[in-house]
Amino acid sequence: ISPRTAVLARHAELVSRLGSAVTAKLGPQPEGQSLGELIDVAEHDGLIDSKTKDALIGLSVMRNLAAHGPNDVTPARASEFM
Repeated sequence: ISPRTAVLARHAELVSRLGSAVTAKLGPQPEGQSLGELIDVAEHDGLIDSKTKDALIGLSVMRNLAAHGPNDVTPARASEFM
């Protein structure tokens, strides 16, 4: 698996897990929510604190760099994301 693919796969897992946690606590959510939307809902309803929100936003930024930036996702950067 390429480092870029690893980051994207782990991000998808993160979205799925946070979506499941939000759904378990708050009931069904709209389909296709982004990580940012899920983060906002989770923070608003007290599922995560501001430090966790900041960490998740950082991961979202790293994902976006991997998905849309130059093809320079090194194994070390992918490992950091994991």
